Amino acid sequence: MRTFLFLLLFSIVAMGEEVPVSVASPEPTEVPETNETTQPLPPPLESMRDYWDMYDVSPSTRTSFTDGTAWNEAEENILFFQYQMKVFRLELLDRWCQPESALASLDALSGEELAQRRFDAYRVDGTLEKVAFTPFPEDVAGRYQLRGYYLCELRLTDGREIHLICNRVPRAFADGIDVAKGPYSVGAQAIFIKKGEGNRLYLLADRLAWYPDTVLGRLGMDYGRFDDLDSKPLAPTDTRSRSRDLKLTLQNRECFYQLMYTVGRVPPEEWKKILSDARKNDPKERFEKGTGYHTVAPLFTRPVGERGNFFFLRGTARQIVPIHVEDDDVISRLGISQYYEIFLYTQDSQDNPIVVLTRQLPKEIKPGSGPGYRVDITVPAFFFNTWGYRGVDDKGKPVVRLAPLLMGGRPSLLPPPKPLDLFWFNLLACVVFTFLFVLGISSYFLFTREDRAFRKIRLERQTAGVSLDATSLENVETDAVETDFTHWGEDSIPDPQENEDKKGKG
Repeated sequence: MRTFLFLLLFSIVAMGEEVPVSVASPEPTEVPETNETTQPLPPPLESMRDYWDMYDVSPSTRTSFTDGTAWNEAEENILFFQYQMKVFRLELLDRWCQPESALASLDALSGEELAQRRFDAYRVDGTLEKVAFTPFPEDVAGRYQLRGYYLCELRLTDGREIHLICNRVPRAFADGIDVAKGPYSVGAQAIFIKKGEGNRLYLLADRLAWYPDTVLGRLGMDYGRFDDLDSKPLAPTDTRSRSRDLKLTLQNRECFYQLMYTVGRVPPEEWKKILSDARKNDPKERFEKGTGYHTVAPLFTRPVGERGNFFFLRGTARQIVPIHVEDDDVISRLGISQYYEIFLYTQDSQDNPIVVLTRQLPKEIKPGSGPGYRVDITVPAFFFNTWGYRGVDDKGKPVVRLAPLLMGGRPSLLPPPKPLDLFWFNLLACVVFTFLFVLGISSYFLFTREDRAFRKIRLERQTAGVSLDATSLENVETDAVETDFTHWGEDSIPDPQENEDKKGKG
């Protein structure tokens, strides 16, 4: 036990943890110059054995495990190795993991030969058949920052059955599993610990990966990484987690880059199949009405339940900027040195941006931003999380705004809208115009002729039968004489009484 405690303390110091220094320590003194040469740097680590040798894992430690027997926690203390797997650099683990098929080489080994292969790393994949949790006492848990361990039973792809000891499992498995709802596809990067009964191997890993039977799971995304997005478990109907979970942190960065890596290596043929299956199997409510493009409404109303789901989006990009990755581990391990950040506005996003990150940008789409920048695109993507980004309010003060964040594939430039085919419309317009024109001309001549006839008849009546077509007004002969109004004087007005007297005499 002392050996393990010493190794653990040494490992903490090697990982760069702060070691308290007494305030009574004397001031450092100057070191006199000497002619001694500088000590050479240790050689770079080339294998798992080099790594364990750095921590003085002795041959006696390798032979201290009893092969051929069931797991005995009290007899075989592996706290040091559990802690080491928790802090192990993923880049080195990826590099040194042997394929699952290499486990077969352990079957024929025993004794010293088997001990020499102890603590080698392997990549294993299979189905989970059983999981059980064993807690540590409080003092041990606090000292090693480990709650306990999960003992899992796996059936590998080649039919081999193994025991896997894990520090962590996905939350979906934390309380056990229902085998009837399986199978549960899982995997791990683990080190060999010992042989159990019937040559069943015991391996140790930091965490158990989970690949459910979903589009993203079949592409190789570990859904257990989504547990790292929240400080505490959330219900699928929750809108979002706490504000500190909405930015990139050490806790969620691996999920961020693993999803970007998984989505970024999907070939174009696979994208076509994914889109075809989505349009065939997804409910109609997930699409914009009358289109084959997904609606973004669920990303705002129930984002927790949409994590890992596929969306095919169409919209206008108002900003596309390159983002350079400065994390050497991500660059060397995943090959991600740059990606593009797209602020996309869809038809139903109500002028709220949808942020899509993609590693690939076609030549016809140029990065840019500003008031005049507009690019109509389509992009396939998988939802990651609600994200906080920096913006400004109406008064110009910096604020944190929220937007759905998706990891996308290669976007495509939408062609400009085709002009309307107006041939038949123009033809119909010409026919109608010609008809109206002919109708108007015909009506004009018709009404003009009738009007001339009417005027002719009227003039003939006024001129007592003399036709104006045959004569002019100057040549018209008439018997009419000028009326003399002189006898209409006041003295010539006949007296009515006089007229009566004349009638009486008569």
